[in-house]
Amino acid sequence: MKEKKIDDFESIMKSKSLKEKIRFLDELGKDDSPKTIQYLISLLYSQSWSIRDKAAEILGKKGEKIIDKILNLLDDGIWFTRASAAKTLGYLGSIIAVPHLLKHLEDSNNVVKNNIIEALKNIVEKNGIESLEANLSKEDFENLKKIILKDGNP
Repeated sequence: MKEKKIDDFESIMKSKSLKEKIRFLDELGKDDSPKTIQYLISLLYSQSWSIRDKAAEILGKKGEKIIDKILNLLDDGIWFTRASAAKTLGYLGSIIAVPHLLKHLEDSNNVVKNNIIEALKNIVEKNGIESLEANLSKEDFENLKKIILKDGNP
């Protein structure tokens, strides 16, 4: 991505319409540079639900190289950042995230809890239950099954 795009980040995110912001995020999503990834991660703190969701969707396509940065956000004090982190982990679909998501299921915020459950469902769907059983501890796998079965899934 051209450096000018990155330099325009702050002004575009503050001054343009939501449609323009989303279009800009789509452009940012084409770049895998560390600076761009960090900008996208910073948007998980945005007060705009639409911006957080779009950033989570884009980050979910970046692969496991970003997973540690996203896992750290589960411990953040801001509920909507924790919810966005869970959503991003669901998009990533990595088995690595399951123990961390399970650990945060008792979050005090219902939106965070719901996003964690949705993320776990996405990970099960992407990887298959057999792969999860083979790669998780017995305790984590049993806890995952309880969550998924409780929510009405096979």
